[in-house]
Amino acid sequence: MIKVKDLKKTYKLRGGRNIKAVDGVSFEVNKGEVFGLLGPNGAGKTTTIGMLTTRVGITKGTAEIDNIDTKQKVALKRKIAIVPQTMTLDRSLTARENLIF
Repeated sequence: MIKVKDLKKTYKLRGGRNIKAVDGVSFEVNKGEVFGLLGPNGAGKTTTIGMLTTRVGITKGTAEIDNIDTKQKVALKRKIAIVPQTMTLDRSLTARENLIF
């Protein structure tokens, strides 16, 4: 099960300006359900997934996967994976390091 409650992400820019990428997203996905995030470009879909996979820090709110809080990165890594739409490699890393990352 995935539980997301009042998830928020704010990026702080130089000069003190803030940009809200995600503002108060809440949802639950039960075992066996198929779920998708729909919205226009810039709506926060990728940022929301990034917060669930711990690649993007959460500004406020909570997210759990199988009752594991996303703040528990080591435990969560055993439960989740992300498959990118297009594969990119970081040329500064070795092949092994790219696979681990």
